[in-house]
Amino acid sequence: KAAVIENSPNANFAQEDGLVSENIDMRSVANPILFFDVAHAPRPGREDSLIVDISTDCGLTYQATAYQKGSSQLQTVPPTSALFSPSVASDWRRDTVDLSPYIGSNVKLRFRNYSDLGNAVYLDNIQLVSSSAVAPISAFSASDTLACLNDDVVFTDLSSGGAATTYNWDFGSGAVPNAANTAGPHNVKFVRTGIQTVTLTVSNNGGFSQHTITIDVKRKPLSVFNTSILNPLTVQFNDLSLYDPDEWYWDFGDGDTSSMQNPVHTYDSAGTYNVYQKVTNRCGFTDRTVTVALISTPEEEELYSISLYPNPNTGKFNLEMEGISGQTVQVQIMDLSGKVILNDEREVPGGSGTLEFNLDHAAPGVYLLRVQTEKGTHTLRTVKR
Repeated sequence: KAAVIENSPNANFAQEDGLVSENIDMRSVANPILFFDVAHAPRPGREDSLIVDISTDCGLTYQATAYQKGSSQLQTVPPTSALFSPSVASDWRRDTVDLSPYIGSNVKLRFRNYSDLGNAVYLDNIQLVSSSAVAPISAFSASDTLACLNDDVVFTDLSSGGAATTYNWDFGSGAVPNAANTAGPHNVKFVRTGIQTVTLTVSNNGGFSQHTITIDVKRKPLSVFNTSILNPLTVQFNDLSLYDPDEWYWDFGDGDTSSMQNPVHTYDSAGTYNVYQKVTNRCGFTDRTVTVALISTPEEEELYSISLYPNPNTGKFNLEMEGISGQTVQVQIMDLSGKVILNDEREVPGGSGTLEFNLDHAAPGVYLLRVQTEKGTHTLRTVKR
């Protein structure tokens, strides 16, 4: 069972508590290293501390070792105002103390806790061993776990425990380089978006261990949008942008702007307007300008709309067109590189006004549909799984 030292508000401020070992004979121990697991979540504004002391006179006097940690150095999980109790393996950290200055002595060890009325400190798996038989403990850091396509990410070895004699980095098939066998640091570019897994395996004669982290790789977004005419002067702007934008900027060409994803805008008069969209995420931005023509029409003129379903789909989907039955429309389907995979002219049937399409021959991915009618051109997006 783990040892727990309470620092919660019902304890005494500046109180010191100690966990003391029995006498330890280190006269025949080569390169002694103290290992222990610690778990601590600081309470905001409080700085509890943990110090490892050592005595060479049977506990009459103690002196501090190099291990003295408090606040952010001691914490293993983010700060919290709630009472903390470790519940998963990631709540713990393995710490080490080099005791080689005390080779040849009989010693006592003391884990001394200084309370600042914060949160409890937990200790477990306390071991004193010879480093020559100790396996390394794999650990490393990444300069950025939220990366962008083709940007450098620096991986730095932070392994502890026994000295590693072999290093095996696996950066994944979407990385350049995808592997390395030295300690590093290593500069890596990710050439594939999505969650990428990086693993470091370290070993020596005492054994091996692995540590893994994930890198979320994104690319800058691609601006895509279409419009729906709600009435002769009111336009719905539909964002179809790719690659996860998280900020939008619209300039409607009449002096008004918006930061909404899918704004609705009413113009004062008919005319031609250059509508500008800029989409942004942490990796950059792209923009696009589209000309929207608003023609004054009688109020009784029937409105029309175009919709695509199902979306996503397996290649088969429908275009439903209301208000333009009997018209001939031009439908062009292209992939994201601009390659046209279908160019078709169809007459919109009466009744449902629905056209059926089949992309069984196309690879899974994102496709853009450009639909040209007598009332304008519209762009829609579909995903084939």
